[in-house]
Parts: sequence; C-alpha cells; structure tokens
Amino acid sequence: PRPLRKAAGILGKAVLAASLLSASLVFLSGSLPVLLGFKTMVVTSGSMQPTIKMGDAVLIKAVPQDSIRVGDVITFGTVGGHGMVTHRVVAIKDIQGTTYFQTKGDANKTPDPNLTPAAATYGVVAWTLPKAGFLIFFAATAWGKLFMIGLPVFILLLQEIRGLLSRKGPQKMTDHLLIKEAVLHESAVAR
Repeated sequence: PRPLRKAAGILGKAVLAASLLSASLVFLSGSLPVLLGFKTMVVTSGSMQPTIKMGDAVLIKAVPQDSIRVGDVITFGTVGGHGMVTHRVVAIKDIQGTTYFQTKGDANKTPDPNLTPAAATYGVVAWTLPKAGFLIFFAATAWGKLFMIGLPVFILLLQEIRGLLSRKGPQKMTDHLLIKEAVLHESAVAR
C-alpha cells in the first residue's frame, strides 16, 4: 500500500500542476492581453495558412485606420456583421472619400469577394499564439472549467484530508487543528 500511496501522491501533484499550468496559460493568452490593450481572437479556419493556422490565437492591436498598409494582417467584421475574419490587406481603395481594404487569405487563390470598409476593422494582428486557441476553447467548456478549477480544489482537499488522517492518535489531530486556528487568529490580528 505504501508505494501505491506514494504513486497516487505524485499523480495528484502532477494533475494539480497540469491544471494550474493550463489555467495560467488561459489567463496569459486571454486576460493579460486585454490588460495590455489587445483583443484575443481564435482562428477557426485555415484561410491564413501557413502564416496563421486553425486553432491559433491572435492578439489584435487597435490602430488608426490610416496606418494600415498593404501586407498587414487585419481582423474585421464581415458584411452583415455575423462574424470576424482575419486576412491580409492586398490593396487599399478610396471610393468617394471612404477607405476600403481588399483582403485575401494567404491560403486562398483569389481575394475576398467584398471590400472591407476601414471602419469595420478591429485592428492589426500583432502576435500569433500557436495552438492557444484550442486551450481557450477548452477552457470555455464545462469540462475545461472542471479540469482547471474543480480538479485542483478536489486534489487539494484530498491532500488535506490525507494529511489529517495520517497523523497517529487523536492528540496529533487536535494539535494540528490548534496550530491552524492559531495561524488564522494571528493573520486576522495582523490585519
């Protein structure tokens, strides 16, 4: 039983570390960019391959529309506003005083059929985070939340219970609880 208990402890710590690492990566790829002025978007098609692959996350930086140049990769709202597209600017056109971008996916043979009004752009792709989109999508599911939040809490609870039960005799259990109470009291007084 002792080697089995040791293996279970190691496995528990590994799962806990993996869960915390995943949660940290989701924070770093999703929340942190927002604090730095970027929008995070997940690429769901292969139209920009090999530059940007399906499942990559892109960090979009808002820029003045007149600073966008041919060759920039931009993210923009689609005609009708039912989604977003990330494609490369292949031409800039001025039609009756309004700027439009002709865009094309790197993997596509022809440019997009509709011109994109400059006002429809969210910004320019500043960085690409390979495969981070898969993790972001997973984190949004019930299983993802369970893995990143519920599992670490469950493992920590099990480790605490195991620690309490592994002490011999009721006196050690009482001593442990008294020490915890003293620490809690001391931290409350320090505030």
